[in-house]
Amino acid sequence: YENIVNDATSSDERKAYYACQLANRCFNRGAFLLMTASDPCSLESDEALAIQDIELSAKLDTDVRDYWIRTRQIKQNSEIYFERLILRSYGLLSALKDSSEDVPGLIFEADSLLCSMGKDEQAPLFNRVLKVGRLQQLEEIAIRAELKRGRVQEAARIAVRMLIEDEYILESAFAVAAEAILQSIQPNRYNLLPSSIKSIKANCRQMLKSCKSFHELPSLGKTVTFCYGLSMNMNHLRATKIGIFRFLDTVCHDRDKIGFLVFGNVTTTQNFQLTERKNISSGRLFEEPSIAEESSLCENEQNDLLKDLTNACDVARSKDPENDKWIIMVTDCNSWTCRDAIEDKWHELFRQYAVRIIMIGIDLNGNLESNMRSICRARGSALIEAESTASSIAEAFADAESMISGGAKLQVYATEKF
Repeated sequence: YENIVNDATSSDERKAYYACQLANRCFNRGAFLLMTASDPCSLESDEALAIQDIELSAKLDTDVRDYWIRTRQIKQNSEIYFERLILRSYGLLSALKDSSEDVPGLIFEADSLLCSMGKDEQAPLFNRVLKVGRLQQLEEIAIRAELKRGRVQEAARIAVRMLIEDEYILESAFAVAAEAILQSIQPNRYNLLPSSIKSIKANCRQMLKSCKSFHELPSLGKTVTFCYGLSMNMNHLRATKIGIFRFLDTVCHDRDKIGFLVFGNVTTTQNFQLTERKNISSGRLFEEPSIAEESSLCENEQNDLLKDLTNACDVARSKDPENDKWIIMVTDCNSWTCRDAIEDKWHELFRQYAVRIIMIGIDLNGNLESNMRSICRARGSALIEAESTASSIAEAFADAESMISGGAKLQVYATEKF
């Protein structure tokens, strides 16, 4: 970069373009190093290098902005400029523990840019997203920043505008705005009637159903019931344990309800009725004899999947019927009966009780895999195939985590093609 800057034959336009690319690369690397700082494989110097990269990225962004202002190119580059500010804010909110000093400045800069475009609907900034959509993107960042600072009431105040005034709302912006509203009424700061709180939650759920992508609202709460139909293969059981430990730590919140149901091949069935995540000690989940590695398993007993589904649904619905309900079934069985009845039950669980089912199938045979894939085409269902290795089962649980948490937020990174 220094060579290009000092190269008298390079045009200012080329230097600015290169600075944009370098700023993105530095920011991406800095955000990545900060997000992985707790990994055992990370180096002690990674955090200092990350801060250095982010500071260099900010300096380059400023240089490019000043060049565009000096050459009157702000308007023609307004889309690139605005989206970069939004993406930088996402990255800083996700990567930094304390972003209170950096993000407000980016928000103010993006707001100034948006205001400077006025009512010019032909501005490049509004080519792909209308002005109201850009405002929602900006408000989403502001809400996230206020929530991170613990200023829930201020976040809810910002969120109210789009929910009342705008006819259409970006999905990601709605999810953040709804979460801010829900957090602001927990605890009941405004002395709302229980029926009013219930109505607010019901409206949020109704709007979520219209979203094309799934978005999780932690304040709505969720119920996750884990079900097992495992054979004598202890490797599968060990990998499943690890997957559930990680799942509880990364996806489940303190007030989420968790249930466990061991079915099929396990001779001494043990059911754990729903309890809040904060009351569950991961280290003791599998100490019970019925789930421990020394369990006595019936090698030839066939799984009754229809009965298992019914029991799992009973567990999932036993408390907090308003929660989002998930059933995660893990099985390595290779046969079951009553396919049509199972498919009918599968659809009934979603239509009547809004129970979503994720089936993790380990080494399923061809016939069973085909049948399960057909059944799992139903809305609210998913089949995740896994091989018999620990790494494959871990990947399957990671996919389930992504489905329930709404997927990875790739917009955190300001990625571009180089």
